[in-house]
Amino acid sequence: LIWNKIELIEKKAFYGLFSLRILYLEKNSLTRLEGNIFKDLTSLEKLYLTSNHLKFIEKNSFNNLLNLNDLFINSNKLEFIKNNYFEKLFKLKSLILENNQISSIEKNSFRDLTSLNLLNLAENCISKIDPSLFENLENLIYI
Repeated sequence: LIWNKIELIEKKAFYGLFSLRILYLEKNSLTRLEGNIFKDLTSLEKLYLTSNHLKFIEKNSFNNLLNLNDLFINSNKLEFIKNNYFEKLFKLKSLILENNQISSIEKNSFRDLTSLNLLNLAENCISKIDPSLFENLENLIYI
């Protein structure tokens, strides 16, 4: 689904795709992610949301992505990272948030990312980092 003009993903757009492992939604016109839109993608390992216009992620947007290893949300328009964005993504190894407009990251935003190896926050507007932000990231190798 790369290089399309998708602005919104309907709630049941991926209904029943339990075996899908990789989803490419790069270079579209998404501005927000609704809650539970990826709910049925329980086997998904890689999700590419690069180069959209994402500004807002609803709570539970990544709900049920129990096998997600790599999440690419780079080159978007995110201004902040909330505590509930990445809940229960215990298997996530790479989180790419490079080239957004992030100025604020809530202190428990990465709490559940206990398997995370790579966190890319380059090219943002971050001016302050809470001392406990990386507290549970014992497997983090690259930042």
